Amino acid sequence: MRTEFEKAFKLSNVVVAYPNVIVPDFKEETKEAVQPFRFLYPALPRTSKNFELLFDAARILYRKSYKFELIVTFDGTENLYATRLKQEYSDLPCICFIGVQERENVWALYRKSNCLVFPSKMETWGLPITEAKFFDLPILVADCRYAYETVNTYEKACFFDTTDVNSLSALMLKAIKGNLDFHKPMFKEPNQPFVQSWHQLYQLILKDEK
Repeated sequence: MRTEFEKAFKLSNVVVAYPNVIVPDFKEETKEAVQPFRFLYPALPRTSKNFELLFDAARILYRKSYKFELIVTFDGTENLYATRLKQEYSDLPCICFIGVQERENVWALYRKSNCLVFPSKMETWGLPITEAKFFDLPILVADCRYAYETVNTYEKACFFDTTDVNSLSALMLKAIKGNLDFHKPMFKEPNQPFVQSWHQLYQLILKDEK
């Protein structure tokens, strides 16, 4: 985003500030066993979220009789795009349209899922990627610049082309079978000015005003 802001607005002092993510402490709770294998994509129904690629990949696996669930957090009533998606993929019982969820329910979904899939083509950050890392989930994520920064040094991620349904379906099958080959982290810390929390950002701004 810094690069794009610098290009668009001819700036030279853009600060990169990572978001604070506070996740409840589930250390004393046992992660629940999930059957069949469950993929999770918590996202609102917007065209940039690339649901079609994910659903087409699910259709490939479903037609080959693989057992799995794909949880998405909309139910088809949110907007016309959501309605169209639910109608177009109504032949796939493996896709569970559960509707928009409260935060507490989202945490429970992470605990009850086996893998996060995140095919979004455009994000400022990609918060579910950060959240899934707290739950030690394997992550299948779009091969986009935002994703590499959000994945950071996490070692349980695989990247795929956002236009290649066969690549995604192959990764999903490997996840189901438990033989994913995770990609080597390719993250480099941003150049300065760079802070790792909102508190550090406030401190930087206040210091600059003095």
